Amino acid sequence: MWACPRCSSDELEVNVSVWATLTQDDDGNLETDTSEPDDSNHEWDDESIMRCTACNYMAEAKEFEEDEDPGGELCDQCYSSDADIDHTDSAGNTVCVNCAKDEETEEDGADGSEEN
Repeated sequence: MWACPRCSSDELEVNVSVWATLTQDDDGNLETDTSEPDDSNHEWDDESIMRCTACNYMAEAKEFEEDEDPGGELCDQCYSSDADIDHTDSAGNTVCVNCAKDEETEEDGADGSEEN
């Protein structure tokens, strides 16, 4: 099953690649036609960008594939950026599964920053 990891909606869009015929005019302008190629199938994989149309969350498609039992709950802030919610319990442990996932990504260095 596929659903938004932030709001659980299944209203999703995915960026796909498709073969298209290119037509070029004398000035070098290109047009694409996806009805012509024999193989005009579209493709996407777990690294394709996916978007939830309910909350506009965007990430790689693999983030939208639901675990059988992800456990935990999402906090209100992950549903609404306007909420002023603490994502930790009294001991300082992250209690929201979405926020915990974000923390793991930052700890793994997958936040896009480079180490020198």
